Amino acid sequence: MPLARKCPLQTYSASFSILPAKTEGANRVVRLTLIDLIIPVVWFSVISVIVAPSLLPDYPFVSKLVLVATVPGYIALIPFVYRKFGLPPMLLPRCACCGQWGDGFHVLADWPRVTHRCFKCEGEFVVWLDGKVGSDETWEVPVLVLKWPYVFGPYRKVEKPKPPT
Repeated sequence: MPLARKCPLQTYSASFSILPAKTEGANRVVRLTLIDLIIPVVWFSVISVIVAPSLLPDYPFVSKLVLVATVPGYIALIPFVYRKFGLPPMLLPRCACCGQWGDGFHVLADWPRVTHRCFKCEGEFVVWLDGKVGSDETWEVPVLVLKWPYVFGPYRKVEKPKPPT
């Protein structure tokens, strides 16, 4: 599991690749922090230990169905939790400058306009985590917008809007 580089600037804490190591240039990087692990543990613990047994104590089969239904419920509700608390997405973007998947980025600014610096090409780009570009955007560097579902990190590159004529 390659860790993000140590830097005096804030960096994503840890990452791992979904693809095997021999396809190094094409790896998709996932950023996981402790909060990314605590949320599902709490979610499934509450459902399996408190909700399912208390609602359906005499029907263990139905109780198991409730547990199976917690997975789609988790996937449906987690984007709203991440948006509400301003948590960064689990999937890191591809560098907007060099187009490569990185092992992490230097983070130069915070929510909702996050400026990243690539470890590989040292290029900077901006990611708007709230789904829309703010009016204070300078457009000096490439701009990405995080799309729904925000927790899983689908990004879209945005061009500078044309001035009204």
